[in-house]
Amino acid sequence: MATYKSLSASLNWPTGQPPSRTTTLITGTLSAEGSILIPHFTNTTFEAQTPVILISFRHTYNHYMHIMRKMGVHTNRHNLQFVNALAKGDFSNLPPATRPHFTLNEWPEFFQWLSEQKPSM
Repeated sequence: MATYKSLSASLNWPTGQPPSRTTTLITGTLSAEGSILIPHFTNTTFEAQTPVILISFRHTYNHYMHIMRKMGVHTNRHNLQFVNALAKGDFSNLPPATRPHFTLNEWPEFFQWLSEQKPSM
């Protein structure tokens, strides 16, 4: 994405991709909204064919899925795990495509899943 070349340069990512085994934390403040960068970083990581774990304290999976779709990225074709960190309750009535992979009630299951993942290089 050409519009983010200066961002990648500021982060010292000459290829536009984060170094392998990198964790990127995006936060926002009242004066600067950080979530606008999430689709960029997610798409960049998808281009490298590496997995993404998105832990959201603000928006739903649907929110990010629609933004990514508008960018021409179909999240179901990539290794994305979404954790809705604020949600409590039963989401089984939601369609599978919009259901979060994990919720606040499922932290033990999330960490179990995470421990079973092979390291990506």
